[in-house]
Amino acid sequence: MKISVNKIQIIRPESNPKKSSLNLNVDWHVDFMEKSRSSMEYSCFIKTSPEYPIDFKINGIVGSENLKEENKIKSKDLKDLNTILPGIIFDNSLNIMLNLINLTKDVNISINRSNQYLKDSLAKKNSIKSNYTKINPCLNY
Repeated sequence: MKISVNKIQIIRPESNPKKSSLNLNVDWHVDFMEKSRSSMEYSCFIKTSPEYPIDFKINGIVGSENLKEENKIKSKDLKDLNTILPGIIFDNSLNIMLNLINLTKDVNISINRSNQYLKDSLAKKNSIKSNYTKINPCLNY
């Protein structure tokens, strides 16, 4: 079985929490919609507590060779799949959400003349200018 992510949406507070540890109460649910015989679309919704409110949503696809046929084989397996799959999607979505929060936190960068990034960008900018050739806008037919 293959689970893929197609779309991610996160709405987070402007400022980061001041505490080094934070308890997040999480409400979540996963909705499924059959797409074809071999796949289902899912939407995972996560909402956190008022202490640090985050609204997060992931849309994706769960696929298999033939989901319908696999499900017809044993009804117990289908029940297990319906029980297990939302938890697997939630765990994956929660990890993605936490990584995005870490990526979008405030970062302080000091820029000075000796900064290597600044030197590299200026060198790249100058090389682009030197490679520029003037194009004559008149076309001859």
